[in-house]
Amino acid sequence: MENTGHGPRMQLAALLFFRPGRNADMLCSDMDPVSPWSSSTLNARRQGLRRSLKNDPAGNPYVARRSSGDDPYRLSLGVRCDWTRFLQLVERALPLGPVGLTDLERALTLVRGRPFGSRPLPWAEPYQQEMVTRIIDVAHTIATYRTPAGPHHDLSAARRAVATGLDVDDTEHFQR
Repeated sequence: MENTGHGPRMQLAALLFFRPGRNADMLCSDMDPVSPWSSSTLNARRQGLRRSLKNDPAGNPYVARRSSGDDPYRLSLGVRCDWTRFLQLVERALPLGPVGLTDLERALTLVRGRPFGSRPLPWAEPYQQEMVTRIIDVAHTIATYRTPAGPHHDLSAARRAVATGLDVDDTEHFQR
């Protein structure tokens, strides 16, 4: 697997966030479909993730403890994701038209390259496709509002939006 700067622990965190409630066999297979993780590898990575994420303000671990072997693997409800925040900002801003530009631009600042890297695990591919599409749409919307002369004209902001869109997927076209 390509090194995206997000090691197995963070990939596991993403899997637990986007697909909570999975059992050990499903997680081991999702993390490496060709050569599934062993239970001991899963437990070691989960413990490493628990150490990395630590505890919430009340002292509860962000990687939820399981009380029995039948309990599904999951993260605490207190775990947040930039994607969730991105969607909140975009859903609030889009109906406002150009008045929502500040929130659209704020949403794009949460984007740091292609979601899940250039070679995502199979479970992440549909999420990646949705994320890339939404990010490109937001970048295009910002560029559309910021390019023409008028009260929202800001070519630097338009360029930043396009650059973010290209960082996410340089095969997308902004010629719509």
